[in-house]
Amino acid sequence: MKKEILNPNNKKIFFIILLSLLAIAERLWFNLGPNVELITLTTILSAIIFRRKSVIIVPLIILSLTDLNLKNTNIMIFTWSAFVLESLAFLPLLKKTKFLNKPIFKQILFSSFFGAGASLWFFLWTNLGFFLTEPWNLYPPTFKGLIACYVAGLPFLKPNLISNIFFLPLGIFVWNSLVKPSPSLSFDAKQKRVG
Repeated sequence: MKKEILNPNNKKIFFIILLSLLAIAERLWFNLGPNVELITLTTILSAIIFRRKSVIIVPLIILSLTDLNLKNTNIMIFTWSAFVLESLAFLPLLKKTKFLNKPIFKQILFSSFFGAGASLWFFLWTNLGFFLTEPWNLYPPTFKGLIACYVAGLPFLKPNLISNIFFLPLGIFVWNSLVKPSPSLSFDAKQKRVG
């Protein structure tokens, strides 16, 4: 039983479930502030840990469970797709940069840059979505109106940028320190016994 719990795959799944529950709880019960969120952290760490396109399910589950309660508007199409595209964009970056082969300090540094990029992407995409879907006609349907929408959204960029630059490297550190399988541990059933 203990061997089963220590299995690296179980630790990975447990870690992502724990992060997902924290992201859900943050959205529903202990809001850390406007546009401070843990979904980017959970999405990117899922991509790092599982390295499959199927990780897009992680932000979709978090968002579907929380948006039912938050009663999101049409902007949810842009919000949901922003997180999905973040995870899909990160997968080739993992491979191209050989992220997992880098020392932890380089992983933390790289994740800070990706956190900043993810925040900028989210800001640009969701503000475009707000401009296209908002029902109150706050902005004229012109290029000037789009720029006005982006300018009005700037106060929301700062907390998201700060939170992603902080939480993503912290998550990388925790993953490497506590959860990441040690190369010396092997639970491969084909492993030969010595002696």
